[in-house]
Amino acid sequence: MSPAIPAAGRVAAVGHDLRSATGPITVPDSTDEPPALDFPEAGMRKSTAAAVSLAWGLALGGTFGCLLPYLLGEWHFHQPLPYWAVAQAAGGLLICAGLVPIVQAFAEFIKADGTPVPAAPPPRLVVSGFYRYVRNPIYVGFMAILSGEALLFGSPGLLEYTAVAWCISAAAVRFYEGPTLARRFGAGYRDYRRAVRAWVPRLHPWTPGQPAGHEEAEAGGHSEIAS
Repeated sequence: MSPAIPAAGRVAAVGHDLRSATGPITVPDSTDEPPALDFPEAGMRKSTAAAVSLAWGLALGGTFGCLLPYLLGEWHFHQPLPYWAVAQAAGGLLICAGLVPIVQAFAEFIKADGTPVPAAPPPRLVVSGFYRYVRNPIYVGFMAILSGEALLFGSPGLLEYTAVAWCISAAAVRFYEGPTLARRFGAGYRDYRRAVRAWVPRLHPWTPGQPAGHEEAEAGGHSEIAS
């Protein structure tokens, strides 16, 4: 008959057997944070997006495209050269042409359940419509409108105003909008940026997945894509 094992000894022996059978027992650290859950980013209702986009467009366009040039004294008709009426007609056409990409770009934002307002962007990268040709169709259209105003009013001051507006827009794209989109959309935006220029439209629309140099290769030449 084997000798009796004290109770404390039996508990220790059982614990040893469990450790040898299952390996070391790890106690979770109460300070560990729970794993992050990746929820899809919700979009905005299209009616709300349309209302916000319209208000934003009227406020910014009215302020920087109409009110500020008027307050600067540039909204007065001049005839700097003979037959300037031809230039005025061209300016009117340029204004109308500049409105087209702006309106269409706003529509693409609304379709994507977002707005062009930085605080209320769409949940996905917008690469449809005029965005298939140029990365900044709203800014490009606005520069066309300001250039058209300069011709319509015959104002050199408005040309200077347009140049300043472009510099501010280019700085916003380079130092804020581009890095923000790169952080949000990662490789998808980087591929888009390599394929579509910031200010000079492509001749052919870009398709997601298309190589960056596809258009230049078809043309038989090489061109640098503006960042």
